[in-house]
Amino acid sequence: MNKSNKMFVSFGLGIVTVWDAATTIYGTRTIVGDSLIQYGISVGLGIGLSIVMLRSMLILSKPNDDFFTFSAKIAWFLALLYDLYTSFLGNFNLLQGTANDNPKIIIAIGLMLFTCYSPIYLSKLIYESSVE
Repeated sequence: MNKSNKMFVSFGLGIVTVWDAATTIYGTRTIVGDSLIQYGISVGLGIGLSIVMLRSMLILSKPNDDFFTFSAKIAWFLALLYDLYTSFLGNFNLLQGTANDNPKIIIAIGLMLFTCYSPIYLSKLIYESSVE
């Protein structure tokens, strides 16, 4: 991929990564509640999770030589599962209600997969740029 295409793709993935963080915050808020402290927890988890997902290539590219690297990969996987779940909840709850929830579920799953993949792929592009 040439440099201008990489910048264009990175910009788009960055926007979707912000949406991933927003749906993770909203999904976490639907789990923990609506008070100010719970909202702060939701924002902290959403931003922290986005940072972890943006560091995916740095975490996953290291060999399993020591306990810290291995545990970081396990923590990354758990963060990914949490991101998938809360992104689904956030997208599902933000979609307009319909009489039949089946199309809403399918759309929320598609949005969840796309938004959760974006920071991981952006991490790959950033990692490749730093290695070059």
